[in-house]
Amino acid sequence: MDSMSKEKPCEADPESLAPTPEHGFGGYSVTEVGHHVITLSDGTDLAARIYLPCELDETRNLPPVFAAFQGRYHRYTRTTVRQEKTGDKAGAGPARFPVLLEALPYYKDGYTYPRDFSRHTWFASHGFVSVRVELRGSGSSGGVILGEYLPRELADLAELAGQFRAAEWSNGKVGLYGKSWGGFTSLQLAYYQSHHARYQVFDTAVSLYSSDDRYNEDIHYVRGAVRAREFLPWSAQMLAWNARPPPPRYEHSRSKWEETWRDRLRKAGKSWLSSWLQHQDEDDEFWVHGSVKHDYNRVTIPLLVVGGLEDGYKTSIFRMSQNLNPASKFIIGPWVHNWPDVSPAGPRIDFLNLCLEWFTSHLKDGPSTDTWPRLRLYVRDSFKVGQLYEQDDLGRYVSFKDIVPHLEAPNVRGLLAEIAATEAPQNLKRGASIFLKETTDTVRVLFSPELVSKIEMKVHPLQGYRPGCFYSFGSLGDTCWDQSSALRHSLTFGTGQLGQDLVLLGDIYFLVAVSSSCGWKERQYVYVQLCDVFQDGEAVQIARAGYDLTRQTAFHTLEERGEGNGTKNLGTSPATSRVYLLQMTFASHCISVGNELVVSVAPSGFPFIWPSCSNSTLSFLPHHSCILFKRFTTSQIGELEVEDQLAFQPPLPLVKAPKIKILPGSETYTEEEAENGYHRTVMKSDWGKYGLPSTEITDHEITEVVMEINPECTYARVREDKKLYLEFGGVAFEEGRSVSVTVETSQTMEGGYDSYILHESLSVKEGGKAFWEEKWTDVIPRETCDWS
Repeated sequence: MDSMSKEKPCEADPESLAPTPEHGFGGYSVTEVGHHVITLSDGTDLAARIYLPCELDETRNLPPVFAAFQGRYHRYTRTTVRQEKTGDKAGAGPARFPVLLEALPYYKDGYTYPRDFSRHTWFASHGFVSVRVELRGSGSSGGVILGEYLPRELADLAELAGQFRAAEWSNGKVGLYGKSWGGFTSLQLAYYQSHHARYQVFDTAVSLYSSDDRYNEDIHYVRGAVRAREFLPWSAQMLAWNARPPPPRYEHSRSKWEETWRDRLRKAGKSWLSSWLQHQDEDDEFWVHGSVKHDYNRVTIPLLVVGGLEDGYKTSIFRMSQNLNPASKFIIGPWVHNWPDVSPAGPRIDFLNLCLEWFTSHLKDGPSTDTWPRLRLYVRDSFKVGQLYEQDDLGRYVSFKDIVPHLEAPNVRGLLAEIAATEAPQNLKRGASIFLKETTDTVRVLFSPELVSKIEMKVHPLQGYRPGCFYSFGSLGDTCWDQSSALRHSLTFGTGQLGQDLVLLGDIYFLVAVSSSCGWKERQYVYVQLCDVFQDGEAVQIARAGYDLTRQTAFHTLEERGEGNGTKNLGTSPATSRVYLLQMTFASHCISVGNELVVSVAPSGFPFIWPSCSNSTLSFLPHHSCILFKRFTTSQIGELEVEDQLAFQPPLPLVKAPKIKILPGSETYTEEEAENGYHRTVMKSDWGKYGLPSTEITDHEITEVVMEINPECTYARVREDKKLYLEFGGVAFEEGRSVSVTVETSQTMEGGYDSYILHESLSVKEGGKAFWEEKWTDVIPRETCDWS
């Protein structure tokens, strides 16, 4: 058994800090409206927390619509930050402000409140009305939420923005701002502006950790295979959060509060697993909706799009930098799925002032951002995983003024001919099974002719060992650890120790030739990795790909008899081998001299991807395979570093909202062999118990995730159990006393070759008494293709 653990210490944050010059606040005082209700045209109320750049006692000098923000629940309105009447506000006439809009399906009064407070307060002090809205069906907003990024969600936000633009206090401009879900929403609203006039209400957006491809570059699928590590856990997270009640402090009637809560559970109290599994095809409209890659030209407003090397959305960010409008700019830093000024993987940057420059330019007619580089990119040098969260000097930033020179998908027929004509160098390193062939523009990784022409690949449950999480926050279970165990159980090919640094930057293609023992009559998966391997054997992943080959188009087939260099039409004989062009994840890495580039190929990659569960055997044909990427020399990287004209400053300290940790949190990560022979991974996470005095909510969340696969990789199971303990204070219908709520969920997804089987349950208690109980089971067929 292999286990890791880490304790999250118990701590108490101070009361809300008064800003000092180091916090970089602007000249406006800030009023926080803790709960404001905005009614949409269909009668649905959306709840929002709004940060105003003014004092409460100054609202009499502003237009009545602006003063109305104090309205419905004025007892939750307070002056958060008080500034002297100096700075950019002094001498101003009637104020007109742009709006920053962040929309999420998470409690505005819950765990996001401290981070919302820090950021929205800061923007408001610089003269923006900063709004954090709860999506329909979440938090205190009316209606129900039935899935991710649905047309109803986007239409709601467009209508809301239209109201803001038309307000007397507004300068008529609205900017979108968000990370992850909020980043997706921002990107998609920009995309749909060209679809309908009602969406043409946004002027710019800052989008972090978002995707232009909802099917392949999110937590659901990748190239036809289910992402086992994230698929069920993300659904489980949303099932539990969506089962929470509307915060009762804003209701004056217990019966109405319970009715609203029950109606939400009745209509939206199921997980989203089943709906995702009912749409297994990439071209299904379910996934096409909101996927910007289908027409980049529809995005006409300028976007600032941000990604991180330790986050799964980096490939989408790089692709968008190649395709979105010229006014948009892109940054890919070293970060995890967290804000660039607090990410545990650094260096961190002054992200607030970066956003301020962007929004000032596009919402206040400030200095232009046209001079910014098209892409700012962090290039990592060789590092060990243990250094990732300990050191900030693991690479350097480079900047590209224009679109990055990138590698177009190669012509497969021509590439096969070149592979056949290429001879291995006479001085091929001892023990090396791959070698590099450089041209002016590309680097090709070719396989040694001394290898046998056909290598059978055997499945093993450790071939996808410790793959990390797509949306990593840097926890034990999120991190992609040393991959040496995965390499030991896969086909591996190495260069031997490199005599000079090797830069991998941008798109990477793997032309892979394979044959199937079943004549392509069964489902076949492949999992490939590129790793930077140190002399002590530690393997750090650079790029990877997981594919359901039987859902892809084979570019050619190869005769298994004879020399095997000829090609003929797909599907003429089941005995032929097939050639596929796989696109791997984006890379930004420099392998140091003395380290080794290692390629691994395997027929399974659980839990990165769900196993194919096929009983047939896949074989690898190295003499018809190669890896291809754009050539960058270290001197070129050095020149790009010197040309970097947008130096990032260190992050500002954040003004904190009060947050009291009552019980410490902890996390453990264990790998073990179960009694039934299954390989089992167990991840336990206790967020700790904490209280938010400002919103009178106490929260405690505990999660256990178990992932199992049998030795033959023909059956897999993922289970998550989650418990939420909430206490709501200051409840009017309880005469100011608290209300306690417990939410417990259990979800299991398992299956073999033919189907996915779902077992799910939801239990909700209020005041220790049962409020809602439900269990359900679904069996969903795994879709098949005409593979032969």
